[in-house]
Amino acid sequence: MDSTIIDTLNYEGRIIKQVLRKVHQQPEPKYFISIEVKQPASFKSATFQQMVFFDSVQFDKMTSFSSANFNEGAEAINSIFNDYNDFTSATFSKGVDFTGSKFKHQTDFSGSNFLSTVDFSDVEFDRKISFTNLQFYPGTQLIFEGTSLPDTIDFSFNTQKINNEIDLTVAKFTDGGQFPEKPHFIIFYKTDISRFHLDYIHFRLLVPDSIRSPEDKTLIRVSDDEKESMYESLLNNFNLHGQKESYRKLDIEYRRFKFYKKWWSVPFYWIDLIWWNFGYNKELVFLWTLFLALLFTTINYPRLKHLNDNVYTVDKIPEDFSQIGGSRKYWYSFVYTSVIFFKVTMNTEKLKFNHIGGTIYILLIYTSGLLCLAYMANFIIQK
Repeated sequence: MDSTIIDTLNYEGRIIKQVLRKVHQQPEPKYFISIEVKQPASFKSATFQQMVFFDSVQFDKMTSFSSANFNEGAEAINSIFNDYNDFTSATFSKGVDFTGSKFKHQTDFSGSNFLSTVDFSDVEFDRKISFTNLQFYPGTQLIFEGTSLPDTIDFSFNTQKINNEIDLTVAKFTDGGQFPEKPHFIIFYKTDISRFHLDYIHFRLLVPDSIRSPEDKTLIRVSDDEKESMYESLLNNFNLHGQKESYRKLDIEYRRFKFYKKWWSVPFYWIDLIWWNFGYNKELVFLWTLFLALLFTTINYPRLKHLNDNVYTVDKIPEDFSQIGGSRKYWYSFVYTSVIFFKVTMNTEKLKFNHIGGTIYILLIYTSGLLCLAYMANFIIQK
């Protein structure tokens, strides 16, 4: 740093026309170059009538540009903001360049007016950043090329038309695109999600139960319909972009959300998950079919004679197993089970209904097999 400012900077409501600081008598004057500001800095409601430069400036305390007007654009390249940064309701009439800057604390751009390009290339955000209730214009463009994003990004309440797509896939990720250590949570409440480009490898949709209104800061309850709308809008986004893996991940998460809304439906979530991963791993049906067939075979093994004689008769099953070895008897148990398990229609004439418990058990085997056959047929047809 060329110099240090130890006093509080207070330019609230000021109209700033004159150059605040010249550096090395450069022909083009600049504001605040290579300075460390040790105390809070407030430019709340200030109006900058010239191009504003905060290059390589380090702000150690809270910095406020709330409701400030940047009439000729702003530049804060390679600057460091160590404390809370307030850009709420600021107006940037021309381009803004934050390239290479570091935001160490929470940063809030809520309600800001971006009339042109805002460049966050190579910026590091360490804490939550808010882009809620932004004012978009035809020339508004947010650039996140090589940006290190924070844990949470809030894009809620952006109800105005977003003319240019906001691409978050060009941000900086350290995982090579496969296994991120920690996802970035993103909020899209009352925002046109179709105007964003992201994936579900590095990002996760944060669906809050309540959220603060940008107008009066009161808590708004987020309804189940609004939550489902966010999920479905992002699913449609992934579908339109052909992002199959992102779609799969979000769809599974969405199904969990819908199942867990009612306590009695939670078991069905686990059944659907374990059975075939909500249809994304249909081949699991073949493994479950084999498992169930062998399970019933094992259960039937010690009581095979009783079942065949008194519950459901299968022809050619020996009546006496006293002279038959264990492995051969297991084979007959497998044949007996398979005849019932893999039948499309059951011969009820062979079923002895007077044996209630046994009848229910045989029908369980038959129904389980019929279910497996249906799922396997679905798998083959869709292939």
